[in-house]
Amino acid sequence: MDNKRIVELLEDQLRLFAEREKAYLEQISRQSIQLQQQSLQIESLSAQIDKLTGSISSLEETLVQKNGNIQTLSGKNRGLSKLLSNPSEKIMVVNPVLSPEADSPSPKERGNNNAKRKEHFELEVVPHDIYPNDPGFDKEKAKIVSHVDSIRYEYIPPRFIKHLYHQYNCMFGGKMYSAKAPMAPLQNSSYDASFIAGMLQLRYIYSMPVETDREIL
Repeated sequence: MDNKRIVELLEDQLRLFAEREKAYLEQISRQSIQLQQQSLQIESLSAQIDKLTGSISSLEETLVQKNGNIQTLSGKNRGLSKLLSNPSEKIMVVNPVLSPEADSPSPKERGNNNAKRKEHFELEVVPHDIYPNDPGFDKEKAKIVSHVDSIRYEYIPPRFIKHLYHQYNCMFGGKMYSAKAPMAPLQNSSYDASFIAGMLQLRYIYSMPVETDREIL
């Protein structure tokens, strides 16, 4: 075999080797691309799994909170059921036709926070005349212009007394003077300390039912 033939054979082998190497590299490249795509899919699936795990945790917390709210509402319902089933705590509805207060005047509307107050016309009334106590004021020489009524309820065991204060507005020396009713423990209240203490004593010391307290008033 001459040298020329040997060279041709070697060239053919090199060409065949190069083609095989190229095919092998292309196969490796395709496999690398497939691995990258699979890696991206795995990352996407991992993100979805994390998201679903967070959603499940949030749903579990919401469920636990709802269970707690249900238990709280159940406890409140049981407490209300006990109150409603206790006859001593029920408020008796009085028939207005048969009520002894049916002929009494209706409670008049006061200017204190737009509240309507019961004046308790059935109680003993002790009137008081109050004149201005400003320095230099002389009620003997002053002229009464008008008066305003204020009420304070006093508790004298075992009875309640209604004090009716006539607050006179007087003109004296070209100046208007206004009388002021005694102070009450609570703002805009008609009940003095003895009345409040008496009601607390009846309710919490003597355990008197609510409807009985209302009958006393």
